[in-house]
Amino acid sequence: MSCVELIVEKTYESPECRLNYAEGPDNGPPLLLLHGGQDRWQDYLPLMSVLYTRWHLYALDFRGHGRSEHTPGKYSLRSFTSDVATFTEQRIGKPMMLVGHSMGGIIALMVAANHPNLVKALVLGDAPPKESLRAAAMHPLFTLTHQVVKSGGSFTDMYRDQESIGVEIPSHGLIRLADIRDGPSMIRNAKAMTLTDPEMYNVMMPGEQFTDWIEGYETDLILPKIGCPVLFIRGNPELGGMVPDADLRKLKDAVKDLIVYECRSMGHNILNGFDEGMIRAVTYYLEAVR
Repeated sequence: MSCVELIVEKTYESPECRLNYAEGPDNGPPLLLLHGGQDRWQDYLPLMSVLYTRWHLYALDFRGHGRSEHTPGKYSLRSFTSDVATFTEQRIGKPMMLVGHSMGGIIALMVAANHPNLVKALVLGDAPPKESLRAAAMHPLFTLTHQVVKSGGSFTDMYRDQESIGVEIPSHGLIRLADIRDGPSMIRNAKAMTLTDPEMYNVMMPGEQFTDWIEGYETDLILPKIGCPVLFIRGNPELGGMVPDADLRKLKDAVKDLIVYECRSMGHNILNGFDEGMIRAVTYYLEAVR
């Protein structure tokens, strides 16, 4: 049987909301995958197809994403962190390996810092420290996505709008999502946009809601608390990666047990694709620290 046939979607009733998640067969230690903002658990299917034979995989839809419950007015990094910690305690029931991309990587860091007993090791994909998170919120990726979502429509409409809707970026001119994403990524993104609570696109844009959303993500306080092994996969800034050199140096200075893998062939969406180097780095690292 294939990986997809063995993965089952389930529901977890947290103290605050209903969360959708996927679970694979019990083939080893638990490993939880956390998607980025405005995405869903299926983003990890390429990686899951490699890992499922050696791990007990879990992949969570954050509140307001995928098939999880929408909770308007209750989206923040702290609320997501609480959901993950409670899910781990009540459904997984033992310390886990934690993989997170972008916002999912930020949540993974916050869980590891605030609940160190729950996390054995971290794999983080292009997760911006707080110093660059505000700049990331103004990244063309989010600006364009916001414009496409505002246009509304079906899954097919969302796909086509990624090809037609653009924004003017002073240093680059007119840019469309189709200019910075390949076809498979656009298909993935179009479906996620039809399921994500539209409020999520507001809280991740600069403004008062954004300030409330990132409250509690104090990188200077969080990073020194990370006591578990960490693999940080950095996307190429020239292709849209959101972690500049200065923040990467701070990460290296603050986290003792850290390995950095530079994924030169991909930008920000490094854990959503099937880059051979990234897959090998994640696989070998998890085997080394299991």
